[in-house]
Amino acid sequence: MFKDFHDKYKCIFIHVPKVAGSSIERVIYQTDKWLVGHVKASDYTKFDKDKFDSYFSFGFVRNPYDRVVSAYHYLKNDSPDPCDIKWGRLHINNLTFEEFILSLQDEEFKEEILSKNHFSFQYKYLCDKNMNILVNFIGKFEKLDNDFKKILNILRRKDSLVHINKSKHLNYRDYYNSQTYKIIREIYRDDFEIFDYDLEDKKYFNIPQNIYLNNLESKILIKNINLDSLRLKKSFQIQNLNQTIETKNKTIQENLSQINNLNQTIETKNKTIQENLSQINNLNQTIETKNKTIQNKDDLLNFQAQYGTAKSRIQNQLSYKLGQTMIVNSKSFLGCLLMPVILLGIVISHKQEQKIYKQKIEKDPSLKLPSLEQYPDYREAIKLKNHLSYKLGKELVKANKIWYKGGYFQFLYFIKKLKV
Repeated sequence: MFKDFHDKYKCIFIHVPKVAGSSIERVIYQTDKWLVGHVKASDYTKFDKDKFDSYFSFGFVRNPYDRVVSAYHYLKNDSPDPCDIKWGRLHINNLTFEEFILSLQDEEFKEEILSKNHFSFQYKYLCDKNMNILVNFIGKFEKLDNDFKKILNILRRKDSLVHINKSKHLNYRDYYNSQTYKIIREIYRDDFEIFDYDLEDKKYFNIPQNIYLNNLESKILIKNINLDSLRLKKSFQIQNLNQTIETKNKTIQENLSQINNLNQTIETKNKTIQENLSQINNLNQTIETKNKTIQNKDDLLNFQAQYGTAKSRIQNQLSYKLGQTMIVNSKSFLGCLLMPVILLGIVISHKQEQKIYKQKIEKDPSLKLPSLEQYPDYREAIKLKNHLSYKLGKELVKANKIWYKGGYFQFLYFIKKLKV
């Protein structure tokens, strides 16, 4: 029932047939399609009255004399709809307008004609079963441009009305005589009276002034009664709305108070959370640092367990072992006598160890020891090469390699320099 374009434009247009509805619909809903159809206001209210009342609703009506002329010509000559053309040929194709109106005196023919929406009563589209108007605004076809501007102002729109399906016939008054006026006036009595077209009766009928004035007074009285009823209804609605607003304001204030309390609680908890997070971050950093230290120590222990240390590697080098032995044995006379034998034993033992190491590597290359630079304690261990033990042993190895060039004399000279 309710469509997306109703929600988008916040209004409901009730399209009464043959009252410029196609032109209005295209502007209001900004479309070149036929969207609305001829849905009655009462159909909307039956489906969802609250939603219908929440939107601005409107429709347009037309002088029944003029509307009948327009519908007659449209169905006889102008409609592009094959169904309308077929209906026109069946019911009015061979009848002049006067013959058509006179034929409406036949009840069966009249019912057949009125069942066609182009000729149906306008109030049925805009009123409830008790003929109470359901829409917020009813414009007149005779004041189409002005009334449509009022609607655009209400909707805060600045569009322009473009007329389509414009009638091509003569002025409706050229089609009527006193008899046909009376027939239409009687058939569409409710449309005339509800939409105030009966105020123009004096133009078409010879009505005594006093009767006409009485009719006007009666109409004014009815409208005043309706206005009072509407005013009372609106007053009750306003009162109920004010009570609802007051209740909602109280609820809002209570909710705001609760929100403020909750915000304060949240703020306090956030501070606690931030403090806890800060502590957690500090603890995490401490844990991370300790984990790194532990990991480094684990890595060092694993490395040392597999490859030993750089210090032990350097201490196991021939230079260091020879130098250390010379220093130790030089401290006693016996040590000095035995030193050549001990040094020779160290050299032989070292060569044997190197031979065994090379054989192991040939069998399993993965047993090859990493370079000294890869050891975690390399920086500390490299200092051993500056020790006297290492330097002394290094010079002895060097002297042994060039003994035929006076290497040992150079070694003695190196020792003499150390003593100086």
